[in-house]
Amino acid sequence: MPGGPVWPDRCHHNGSPHAMRHHQVEPSAAGPADAELPLLAAQAGILYAQELAPDNPVYNTGDRVEITGPLDEELFARALRRTAREAETLSLLATPGGADTPPAQRLTGTETELHRVDLRDAADPRAEAERWMREDLDRPVDLTRGPLVTQALLRLADERYWWYQRVHHFAVDAYALTLIGRRTAEIYTALAAGEEPSDNPFGTLRELVADEAEYLASPRHTADRDFWRTHLADRPEPVSLSTRPAARVGQAAGRQQQGEGGGRARRENASAGEGGCHRWLIPGDRTVQGRGAA
Repeated sequence: MPGGPVWPDRCHHNGSPHAMRHHQVEPSAAGPADAELPLLAAQAGILYAQELAPDNPVYNTGDRVEITGPLDEELFARALRRTAREAETLSLLATPGGADTPPAQRLTGTETELHRVDLRDAADPRAEAERWMREDLDRPVDLTRGPLVTQALLRLADERYWWYQRVHHFAVDAYALTLIGRRTAEIYTALAAGEEPSDNPFGTLRELVADEAEYLASPRHTADRDFWRTHLADRPEPVSLSTRPAARVGQAAGRQQQGEGGGRARRENASAGEGGCHRWLIPGDRTVQGRGAA
């Protein structure tokens, strides 16, 4: 089925920073850093939690896609860089607050780096690839310095790759990673066919901040708040079998889902409790999975 990737339905996750909106983005080098923007409510909670445990990697969200076939690595890198320019939160950092200013966020304009790791000569390429990913997932992230993102292409055999993404949950959730993966596949497919990719489907960070500010100032927010306060007013205190605080979580949790058949890519999701009911299907002759001539 040539002509581009086909994707099955996925779970919907409201509030993702990459809501599918159409904008035209000039495919040039990353632009200058943007001005500071307020934190979203969910980001503020994650930032404060990370500050309480700066050495805890639990908010690292990981994704692995298995790619089989004669992949054009340079073309893949081009597709990924373009996707990263479109998805603004992949170049995001937090800014520390001061005595009179709250923490905020800013776009760095930094070009995405793709790590290429050739493991074909390793005694056990799969084990080495898993070790490489686990070490990266377990590495704490400073949200004010970054990088919040790791992109890697791990080569296990001549025509077998693992594309690994790690992003801190401050910037991207697990559902957004599926959108980023899909967009990279679409751009790779278009470039391989000598075509111009479709318009940028992602909204901007500034739009997302404005959307939340509009909601928080609206009567709908007041009604929602009052409803939940009333609904939960008589809830009892949480029950616990211990008087001590919960033990610290030291590692990100992992789960793997596999699709069957030559046209499916296997995907591993390793994140801090993120759901991920999705499978990857990338048919066609010239796709990110590299089936046929790339």
